[in-house]
Amino acid sequence: MLEPNGPLPPEIYWRRRVLAAVLALFAVVVVVLLIVFVGGGKDSSQNAASASSSAPVTTGGLPPSQAPDGADPSAANNGGGGGGAAGGASGGASASGSASSAANPSGGGVPTPGAVVAGAPCPDANISVVVGADKATYTLGEQPTFEATVTNAGSVPCSRDIGTGQQQLIVLTLDGSKQLWSNFDCTFQPEIKNEVLQPGQQLRYKLQWAGTTSAPGCQAQRVPVAPGAYQVVAQLGAKRSAPVTFNVVRAAPAPATGTGGN
Repeated sequence: MLEPNGPLPPEIYWRRRVLAAVLALFAVVVVVLLIVFVGGGKDSSQNAASASSSAPVTTGGLPPSQAPDGADPSAANNGGGGGGAAGGASGGASASGSASSAANPSGGGVPTPGAVVAGAPCPDANISVVVGADKATYTLGEQPTFEATVTNAGSVPCSRDIGTGQQQLIVLTLDGSKQLWSNFDCTFQPEIKNEVLQPGQQLRYKLQWAGTTSAPGCQAQRVPVAPGAYQVVAQLGAKRSAPVTFNVVRAAPAPATGTGGN
């Protein structure tokens, strides 16, 4: 049966058989390669998914080893029951606050809030202090009124002493190098008043300045300040506001009245 029969020479039939065998072998190789390629692609996809699923899942907040100074490392992970979710939310707020811009070196404006446990003391980083004057320019003899606004700029309620023993207003020279007056010098009546401030809650206090100098303990004679430009700052404890500039000028002279004659 292997011996070719037909009108053509045997060599032609052998060549046809060899060609058919080669084509059959090529088809088998192609099928094998397709199977290997498709099977390898599926394994790679599964391996990639497995590697991705093995990565740690972040639930918000900072790990205990990276918690900011003064933060409770367990706050983001403990709490029992629904405390885990609450801790994650608190940690997320802390991470968001840590990603903010650097704190204002002058201490005023909006600070960079840190991580605080609800109800704990408010650190200075979570407190904003802003000062204002009722006018930009005063004449000699006028008594300017200054007002301070204290805000809990953090994301959780916290406790702070907001009594008169902490509420300070200070007048400085224009360059800020010399203190001319403070309400703590002569009429200081310290009181302690610890209060829980809710996020965004504000406290305002204002004082009227007599326009004269003072010294700690009221040990020096008080004299009116000279005309010029000055700074006023507010301070709650150690947290100081950015300065606000105001002017003191001489009163305009009264217009001369001429006397007519006949």
